[in-house]
Amino acid sequence: MKEETLASGMRVWSASPDGAGPFPSAIIFHERRGPVAHTFRMAERMTQEGFAAFVPDFFHRYTEPRGPVEAAEIRVEMPDEDTLTDYDELVEYIDTLSFADADRVVAAGFCQTGRTPLVIASHRSNLSGAIVFHGGIYPRDFDAIGRGEEAVTGLVTRVTCPVLGAFGELDELVPLPNVWAFRDMLEKNRKSFQIRLFPGTPHSWMDVSNDRYREEAAAQAWQLLGEFSRAVTSDAWNRDQLIFRFESGVKADQTFLPAAS
Repeated sequence: MKEETLASGMRVWSASPDGAGPFPSAIIFHERRGPVAHTFRMAERMTQEGFAAFVPDFFHRYTEPRGPVEAAEIRVEMPDEDTLTDYDELVEYIDTLSFADADRVVAAGFCQTGRTPLVIASHRSNLSGAIVFHGGIYPRDFDAIGRGEEAVTGLVTRVTCPVLGAFGELDELVPLPNVWAFRDMLEKNRKSFQIRLFPGTPHSWMDVSNDRYREEAAAQAWQLLGEFSRAVTSDAWNRDQLIFRFESGVKADQTFLPAAS
């Protein structure tokens, strides 16, 4: 992947399919470990779906050694104001590139950055699709507690594009009642969405570098991600029609995990 450093000091890595483009753009937000090998693999995989892919370092304001961050020993907070500033700079950069289309952009967040596409979609109108993977609706995301992050209940009311949500049935960090609440909020606020709950699947099931990886579920998730991204960056998703899609797959005798504290 090609690395560039923008005026703010934010590093951005990019990759694109073969050919001249311009291709629709996919922003892949890193998880709590920051930009690591798994993040770059995700971006490179998006090029196979026909997208110019970008990985921004949204931790660029953090100046301490990255080792403890990459080891998930500490958490770097991401205030919404910084998120929006960085997103605007990133889109301006994409707009200068001949191989990428800055008017057709999907943003995908994972784990800690699951809520990031919702933040952007609630404050900006230039996002084609907001993609949330196993994050965004942690218990902490439902309450504004002074971290400079708005509660997800407020974000959803202003979302300006279709939302894709993908969650694991056995995710101990995103309890099932939170998934139901997210679906209900989107419906109540008349926001188009597609949500899939993967049965028997724990948190972070798409990360091949850890023991939570689930090959079959990951393959299905990639198909879902690619199809949604292509649809919302083309005429395949009718913006004049509300679309509610929810697929559960939860076993009938499932004992719901309690809400995480």
